[in-house]
Amino acid sequence: MIITYGGTSAAIVELAHKNFAQPPIDPHSLCCTPIELLSKDGHDTALNTATGFFWKHKNQAYLITNWHVLSGRNPFTGKILNQGYTPSKINCYGTSLESKNGQISIGRTRLTITFGPHMEKTLEKPPMLAGSPVDIAAIMFPNELLFGRDESRTGFVGANAASCFINENNQRILTQAGDDCFILGYPLQNYTGGMFPIWKRGSIASDVSFGVDNRPMFLVDAATTSGMSGSPILRRATTITANNQGISAIQEFHIYEFIGVYAGRLQNKELLATNLGYAWYQILIPDVINLLESTLVAEVKAAL
Repeated sequence: MIITYGGTSAAIVELAHKNFAQPPIDPHSLCCTPIELLSKDGHDTALNTATGFFWKHKNQAYLITNWHVLSGRNPFTGKILNQGYTPSKINCYGTSLESKNGQISIGRTRLTITFGPHMEKTLEKPPMLAGSPVDIAAIMFPNELLFGRDESRTGFVGANAASCFINENNQRILTQAGDDCFILGYPLQNYTGGMFPIWKRGSIASDVSFGVDNRPMFLVDAATTSGMSGSPILRRATTITANNQGISAIQEFHIYEFIGVYAGRLQNKELLATNLGYAWYQILIPDVINLLESTLVAEVKAAL
């Protein structure tokens, strides 16, 4: 059974606002997109799904996900994954935001990206950083299909700071092993409408002062599923709990830091039952983009 989430009627929205005290949309939910890996038989059937998110680098938008998602290969061995094919075309979804007459409208625009010869060449091998293959990939994305911070935007609390670029919604937090984290992704194709990700709770499972297997990554303890490869991982700190007299409710104030890119469960049979997964340091993303900038070429077609 697939539980759809993200599209609903106005009546349900009204009930939600009565049930929860002034429910806001967390801006991090607007940073994510499902990725659909399309078949090569001419029918563009979605054979598999994954997760991606948006990043801004030198005023250019990028879609960030795992290298293995786009290449169809194991980043450490180079072997083709269980899905048995290497993608050459994907669907993903841009995000727009509009505030009008006291209502917020969130739009999604499907984008079909066909890999050109330069992109296919780039995906033959994962980027090498810190002496290790890194399971992170980036694709240039049309700026006009996304929205960033806008000081002139009004209409709701935090309107001028709202952005679908995850690196525009970030604050450093002291983090250590055992701290809670959230993995934002699309497990088992659970998305529709606004395509908001599922927030899967986990915890940091390795000491953050060290990498794992001599690679720039860390472990997370979380019950993740297929479809979540490429998900951003957020560390959350609750700073103040206070009585918000304006809405007559106790309110917690949260701060988030984007700390990593989730890449999957540990595949060793003995370790699979531990619920352990691994993630790459988010600080690698600008280096991946800079390393591949000259070859990050993809044919982009908008399906409006």
